[in-house]
Amino acid sequence: MNRISSNGGTPLVVAENEKVIGVIELQDIIKPGIQERFERLRKMGIKTVMVTGDNPLTAKFIAEKAGVDDFIAEAKTRR
Repeated sequence: MNRISSNGGTPLVVAENEKVIGVIELQDIIKPGIQERFERLRKMGIKTVMVTGDNPLTAKFIAEKAGVDDFIAEAKTRR
C-alpha cells in the first residue's frame, strides 16, 4: 500500500469475509499541459496549492508531478 501511495496511486483493499484477497491501484490522471499553466501563474506571482483528501504520500507525488507549489493532504469536508 505504501508503494502504491508513493507512486501517486490510491490503494483499494479488496476483502471477502474479512480476509484481504488483494489490493487494486487507482491512479489519478494529470492533465497534459498543467505544469505549463502553473508555471504561467507562478510567473504572475500566484502561488498554487493543491488541496486533496488523498494521503500525504499520494498527495506529494501528484503535487510534484503536476508542478504545484504546495499541497494540503487529508482534507476533510464539513457538513
